[in-house]
Order: sequence, then C-alpha cells, then structure tokens
Amino acid sequence: MEEAVVGAVVGASVQILLQNLLSIPEQEINLFQGFKKGLKKLQNSFLMIQDFLDDAEMQQVTNKAVKRWLKKLEAVAYDADDVLDELNYKKIKNINEKLELINQEATGFGLQMRFAGAHAPNAGSNTADGRETDSYTADPIVLGREDDVSGIVEMLITSPAEQVLSILPIVGMGGLGKTTLARQVYNNEMIKTHFEERIWVYVFENFDAVVLFKKILESLTGESIEYGSSREVLLQKIQKNLKAKRYLLVLDDVWNEETEKWDDFKNALLGISSVRSHGIIVTTRSDKVSSIVKTLPVHKLKSLSEDNCWSIIKAKAFREGDIIPPEFEAVGKNIAKRCQGLPLAAKVVGGMFLDKSKDEWLSIQDTWLSNFGGDGNTISKILKLSFDRLSPPSLKKCFACCSIFPKHVLVARETLVELWMAEGLLRADQGNDMESVGNKYFNLLLQNSLVQVVERDEDGNMKFCNMHDLVHDLACSVLGTTSIWTNGNVLDEIYQARYITVESLGDESRAISKEEAKHVRALFLEGKAFHNMLLDFKSLHVLILMGEDLKELPSSIGKLIHLRLVDTSSTRIENLPDSIGKLHYLQIINVDKAYFKKLSNTLKYLFSLKTSSHS
Repeated sequence: MEEAVVGAVVGASVQILLQNLLSIPEQEINLFQGFKKGLKKLQNSFLMIQDFLDDAEMQQVTNKAVKRWLKKLEAVAYDADDVLDELNYKKIKNINEKLELINQEATGFGLQMRFAGAHAPNAGSNTADGRETDSYTADPIVLGREDDVSGIVEMLITSPAEQVLSILPIVGMGGLGKTTLARQVYNNEMIKTHFEERIWVYVFENFDAVVLFKKILESLTGESIEYGSSREVLLQKIQKNLKAKRYLLVLDDVWNEETEKWDDFKNALLGISSVRSHGIIVTTRSDKVSSIVKTLPVHKLKSLSEDNCWSIIKAKAFREGDIIPPEFEAVGKNIAKRCQGLPLAAKVVGGMFLDKSKDEWLSIQDTWLSNFGGDGNTISKILKLSFDRLSPPSLKKCFACCSIFPKHVLVARETLVELWMAEGLLRADQGNDMESVGNKYFNLLLQNSLVQVVERDEDGNMKFCNMHDLVHDLACSVLGTTSIWTNGNVLDEIYQARYITVESLGDESRAISKEEAKHVRALFLEGKAFHNMLLDFKSLHVLILMGEDLKELPSSIGKLIHLRLVDTSSTRIENLPDSIGKLHYLQIINVDKAYFKKLSNTLKYLFSLKTSSHS
C-alpha cells in the first residue's frame, strides 16, 4: 500500500511550500537584497516541479526510481520550509542547487508535465460540505450485530457463579467490527447493572503485564499513572479501587500468543478481588489467542449479509429522511457485494457516495470497484480508494498527520485542527478562517470514516475520536510515521523520519541519535522526558507531550526556532521557561490548568501566537 501513497503527500508538501513562498510580500523580499534572487529561483523551481507531480504519482507504483525521486523532493521541500524561517542565503543557494538536479532527473525519467489534479477521479466532489455524519446519530456500523450483542451479554451475566474470571474472546479479521461490537456490549444497560466497574484497555502488540496493570488503574481512576510504578504497587492500588466489586474488563486488540505471559497476567488478576463472576472480553484477529484465553465459548464474528452492507452504505450515502431513488438500489446492492461482509468497507464506501449522482456511482463501481474481492485485500483497496479521492492535497496530508497519535490515544477535534494549523496545512479561504477550514476537513474525514467518534458528551456532541487500526496503518504508511515502543524496540528505521511517536523513553529504551533527531518535524512523547536530547531536534515544528512524569520543560526549548505547537496539557508541567519567548513562530500553546501555575511574561514576544489554552 505504501508505494501508492507517497506521491500524494509529497504533492501536498510542495503545494504548501509554494503557498508559503508565494505569500512572502514583495516588500519583505526587498529587505533582503541578497535573498531576493534566491527566493525567486526557489519559487520558479517548485512551480516547475509541481507540473511533474501528477505524472510522478501515477508512475511511482511501478517505477522505484520515481518513488526515490519523490522522497528526495519531499526532503528538499521540508528543508526549504525551514529555511524560510531562517532566511539563510547559503542554505537557499544549496537548496536551489538540489532542485536543479531534481528537475533534471524528472526530465530523465520522462515525467510529463500535467495540470495539477488532472488525474484525480472527481476529487473535488469529496469536499462538498463536510457534513458531520456521525456526531449526533447512531453509528451505522453496528447494523446487523443485534444478535451478537445479546448473545455475548447473556453469556457474561449468566456465567458460572463459582468461576472467578469468565473470559470470552471475540475473533475475526480486521474490519469486521470487533471493537465496535465490544463497545456495544460494554455500554449495554444489562452489563452496566450486572458489573459495578467496567474497564477498557487497548493492548495491541505490547502485552506487558505491568503496562496492562497501569492501564487498568488509569481506567479505574481516570488519572494518569507515573511510569516506574512497581507491579506490586499497581496491583495494590487496583485492589483498593475494586474492593469487593464485580468488574468487566475489555482487552481490545490482543496479539500475544505466549501462554506464559497470559497466565502470569491472569493469575495476578485472580488475587485482587474477593468476589467471583468477573467478566473479560478479549478482541483479537488470532485463533491461537482465543484458544489460549477462553473460558467461555469463542464468539466468531461473521461477515455481514449483503443487505446489512447495503443498509450501512445507505446510512452513510444519504441523509436521514431522504427518499432513495429506485435506480440507486441495483447499483448500490451490487456495490454492497464487493464489501465482502465487512462493515468498515461498507462504511467507507458509503461515505464516498455521499451527494453523488447515479452516473458517479456507476463510474466508481465500474472503474474502481471492479477488481475488488477474492484476494483478501478488499479493505486495504477500499481504504486506499477513499484516500485517493480526498481533495485538496492538503486534506490528504491532514489525514496522514493524524497518525502521529498512537492507536490507543483518544484525540479531540480541536487538537487535530491545531496540529494541522501548526503544520501549515490550513489556509483561510472565502471568508473562512483557518479553524473553520480545519473543522470542514475534519468533517470530511469523519464523513469518509477515516476518523471515528469514540466518545460523546452528555448532549451527544463529539468529545473524542480516533482511527480504526487499519485506517491508522494506512495513515502511517502515507506519512512515514515511526513509532518507538516502551521496551525500546524500533518498529521502523528512523533515519530521516519526519514524524516520530515515542511511547516511553525509559532507562532501557533505545536513544535517538543526533543524526536521526535533526530531521524530525513532529514528536509525540508519552513517558519520561529527555531534556539533554531536546536540542538535537533542530527542525521540530510540533511537540506533543503526555505523562504524569513530565513536570518541567527545559530552557533549551527556546532554541527550537521552528516550533509552531507545544502541547503539555496531558502532563504535570507547572510553568513554561522564559526562553519560550524566543519562539517567534510559535502559534499554539496548550497546558493543563489543574497543574499549571503561571504563564511566562515573555509570551508577549510571541507575535505568531494564535491560541493559548488551559485544558
């Protein structure tokens, strides 16, 4: 999948840089006589390269040299973006020399100049109005699962009274709706009555007992727990919070197939409660996992019927109360067959069909969906198709940037919009400010099921969202997001990575070298701070911190001149160093009012500051 998506984000990067270059006022350029010629040359070079991008995006799938060319172009575009902050003559000259070579290579590859967007299939039609389809209505993905919900609820509340832990696995392939089904059970009124405590833990690949106990305690208390707490301390606190309560624990997305690890975790749970008949739901794609953990019959999640898939498509493609024209029925039901019973596929396809004519439905069916099915890759192809049809290019990059947040992290809409603003992805247009454009982009991603609502407030308004894990995988492949996990294992090569997620930087974690750090543009850090390393992130635009261990920012942050966003709202940081006033491009600062004591007096020097919020 990755090979086919690189060009789209490169196009967005180049387009954004061009907008920045072309928006520099003439009088400002004239102030720097030595730069004027170099800046003009930069503008002309990127304008010329932009004409090659559509053809390069098409050719990269089969031509590895073109893919490397796109990667090289993206690197130069990022460097040029930083140079605009510095207005350094030597660096501008060096970038112009690189661009000359890139232009020559484009000609050598035989790339054709095309008008931008000429090959995007009805791309603009996906920007219709960005209606918020999922914020106030029931999620249509749960259609057809009523029997599954009632069956699981019945098994959990009638489990043998003498059994301490009744464990029910939900098994199925990605995109079948395992997590959504577990959430429906979790929020069922009979479950709420039967179990006095309900705990939700996202597991993924890191099945570490101490980490899981920490997450259980956080779910019980609603507070972040400091890293470094011992196993015994965590278990004592869990026991204190549970007391004699019956609980339901959901372990979402479990991949661990080691019996010893599971037994160690389960045996620890057996000793923390004085009552019996607790319930555990485990969602997994692995039959082996289900066989290891089960005490109740495995719930094998089946594919939805074609009728249910069509119902999901209708719920996404038509507004509530709309009368569906008969001529859409035959086309729609045929398309529903291509979804292979996967609710996520039906939901994404339905989002693509919103406000489309019958001819457009037929075109998508015949041109794009004709080769789907049969190879087990349906969901990946449909997600890629939905991504391809996003427009403008900056929307594609907004989607990709969501992957900076780990899969288990719930994110507010405002946080995503601020991230996109800091990355320069939002431009005010036709009377709309950047925040309004960001909200429109968010609604378009929601409409296309590329983000999903996971929590609402008492009035039904969206509170937090995240991405389905398969969608998150696509976003990571688009952006090249690199993750470093708690145990220090690096999932990808991080040299020249621009976006890095660090889930902990404890004593045993792999350090990030200066050479690796200097390219990083956005950093999400959950865990211990690394004050001595912060200076190495010379190109950093976005810094998002999480964790109770983080209590101060080093004064060296004032040397990270490219920073646009600093978010400490999920930490215990009490104040900002005075050096923050040196960050003249800083636009957004978020802090936690529960711990934060005072803002720095130097904030008055932050001429670019747009928002400063206390969460």
